[in-house]
Amino acid sequence: MRSLTQRAAAVHAADLTRLSLAAMPMTVAQLHALSADWRSLSVPDLRRARTARALMSVATAYGARVMG
Repeated sequence: MRSLTQRAAAVHAADLTRLSLAAMPMTVAQLHALSADWRSLSVPDLRRARTARALMSVATAYGARVMG
């Protein structure tokens, strides 16, 4: 199995971070504005929130690699 050089890995991590943030179905502010009680949310809002959180997780994990 080949591994990427650190520079190449950083480029891919940066792309993954950028694409993850661009694909978010809502802004971070909208995500934080949702009710903490998930039972009060509609099914579409729950799906959007779950997707946004997952994409934020990816962006955060790979963004940290880019930053250092």
